[in-house]
Amino acid sequence: MELTGGTLRVHSLDILANEKGGVWLDPLTAERNGRKLDVRLALHVTIRDGQIVEGVDHFHQEHVWDAFWV
Repeated sequence: MELTGGTLRVHSLDILANEKGGVWLDPLTAERNGRKLDVRLALHVTIRDGQIVEGVDHFHQEHVWDAFWV
């Protein structure tokens, strides 16, 4: 949030889940140093004993995400 001056936003579109895990489908937007970010994220989580034990981000256009932060 600090690097984007509070402009980083995650807007959840859908959540698909069961007792073993889930996937969040989210667009992310932000502004930083005069640049705008607009990417899509699929976050996959693994659940064990009712707790999230692992999360893996899968970005559409990951190169856009990476370039925004340099």
